[in-house]
Amino acid sequence: MATYVVGDTHGCLQSLRFLLEHRIGISRSDTVILLGDLVDRGPRSAQLIDYILLLQDQGFNILSVRGNHDQMLLDAANSRAHYTQWLQNGGISTLRSYEDFMGESFLFPEGIPSIHTSFLNQLPYHLAIDRFMLVHGGINPYHDNPLNDTESLLWGRMGELPNDFMPNTIFLYGHIPTPLASIQEIVNKSEHRLIPLDGGCVYAGLHPGVGYLVALELETMKLYWVDRQED
Repeated sequence: MATYVVGDTHGCLQSLRFLLEHRIGISRSDTVILLGDLVDRGPRSAQLIDYILLLQDQGFNILSVRGNHDQMLLDAANSRAHYTQWLQNGGISTLRSYEDFMGESFLFPEGIPSIHTSFLNQLPYHLAIDRFMLVHGGINPYHDNPLNDTESLLWGRMGELPNDFMPNTIFLYGHIPTPLASIQEIVNKSEHRLIPLDGGCVYAGLHPGVGYLVALELETMKLYWVDRQED
């Protein structure tokens, strides 16, 4: 019985499957929490959401927080202006994945399965697990209610926090592609409050040190990773 937190997937379905099924070997007694940005940029966003829903149907405890790209997809479904912005930020790959998934007659947004949109709409902006706080982006400690500042939780970049801000909490976050070696170094420190887990899986070959899908087991602080598996 373990809890695994997984960094940004961005439509990298094969990498997620390999990580969960082969590298970790999850069971129904485990909990898996994704750090958002499930969609865009990578090749199989539609199929990745469907895989998560399939695991849930099979009795696996799979959760996710909301990422800015997940929100952009939802916004694009409701606004032409947001639609254009979304396409310019990786949405084209998601559209293509739905065409593959639903067939060439797919129309956006009405063709997206309602179970997919319902899943994305219910994603929380943060999750608290024991001493850990999970967010996609950043947290603004100077906001009147930082956990209600959805703009920062989705789009912010995590910075150093005052010592008296939620002092016993460790923050796990994605959003910023981070070289695997840097993630390992942070996790291996005896003291750490901020742990990035976006290994930049979708950016393999584009930036040095990234190209990994990363998971952290909370009970043991053991790090798991796979390099990008997409064909």
